Amino acid sequence: MKTFLKENFFKFMIGLSALILSIAVLIYIVSKTQSNTSSEDNIIGEPIRIGRIEVAQYDFPKAMKWDVAREVCQKLGEGWRIPTKSEINLLYKNKNKIGGFVNDYYWSSKEYRNDNYYNKSSEALIKRFYDGDEMPTWKDDLRYLRAVRAF
Repeated sequence: MKTFLKENFFKFMIGLSALILSIAVLIYIVSKTQSNTSSEDNIIGEPIRIGRIEVAQYDFPKAMKWDVAREVCQKLGEGWRIPTKSEINLLYKNKNKIGGFVNDYYWSSKEYRNDNYYNKSSEALIKRFYDGDEMPTWKDDLRYLRAVRAF
């Protein structure tokens, strides 16, 4: 009888440990997959005024396609959007004052029409924030975004 109880107790403890570990892993996965884009405070931070625009303190957490970038800015409300060509240049010029940029390309709202691609606006201007390089690229590419709005 003691052996039976001892074996079952250890099986119970192993099962309980596996359950606790599974719950911990599930909580971790849920916390990592929660979208920050639903909370303006997490994305915008404390806006910084540069010239005639407000700049979000933070980038969106992940690089994204241009159409997605436009949608997530609209979801922020209150006039938040992708910066224009002149605004992205202003951000680059003031990147040290604003802070938090990665050394990669950022979207601008400047679109280019490529007649070889179904006569649609298929490209947009990007600017690299470690050297100021800019070029058009496919809107399906993944690039970073810093939202802006006029005030």
